[in-house]
Amino acid sequence: MLKSLDKKQISRIFTDMYLVLLKWLLWAVGVVVGIYLLVAIFFEPIREMEYNVLSSLNGLANGFMIVVGIIVGVYCLQVFIRLGNTRMNFFIGTALAGTAVAFSIQVIGLMLTFGMFALEAVTPLTAGREMMSYLGFTYGYPATVLISCMLLSSTYLQGWIIGAAYYRFRYLGVAGAVILSILITGFVTGIWDHDSSIRVMNISFPLPAVQELSAAVLLNLLIIAFQATLLFMTLRRVPVKVR
Repeated sequence: MLKSLDKKQISRIFTDMYLVLLKWLLWAVGVVVGIYLLVAIFFEPIREMEYNVLSSLNGLANGFMIVVGIIVGVYCLQVFIRLGNTRMNFFIGTALAGTAVAFSIQVIGLMLTFGMFALEAVTPLTAGREMMSYLGFTYGYPATVLISCMLLSSTYLQGWIIGAAYYRFRYLGVAGAVILSILITGFVTGIWDHDSSIRVMNISFPLPAVQELSAAVLLNLLIIAFQATLLFMTLRRVPVKVR
């Protein structure tokens, strides 16, 4: 399998996918920022933010990442296979592109956060100072960026799994993938929110008692590894019509 890896092919796939996803991201961020500024003109309560822009953007980015993951899963495999790329190279390049987009969200969020601090001095807007808490604590920007990249990458993979399940199994596959997504999302969110259990469809699932940041990161990375393995196993057996 490793012999089929082509660094040039992976690099080309990564570049093509990243530029497309980045363009979608910039459009989405532009729309959100534009709507916020427009609404803030007329509604004074909106001008005072509780959380900083980075934390707020990461919250919204979960929806963006799962949607683009679904789009990638439904439409992109056949395109790159028809261009002569292998499934492994497509998987690696596209997964790296998703991770790069997750990091780009952090860069944009930091730029907007510090830009909001500057606007606060010359406009009625009040920049939020609160950051998202993990394991009951708030961490500095470096740790928050790394945790957020990991969480958004997991969300992207989950959307990709849903899209790939639809492409291969249609609606029955989507139903299974959505249930899996709910369980994984509840598990990951529960760990970082320091919950003792999660409840899905009136069924309670206990969660491990995680106290240390390193343990939570390790568990999250194991979840990502599981998602990546499941996804590639699905992609390996998807029939693709080559025209």
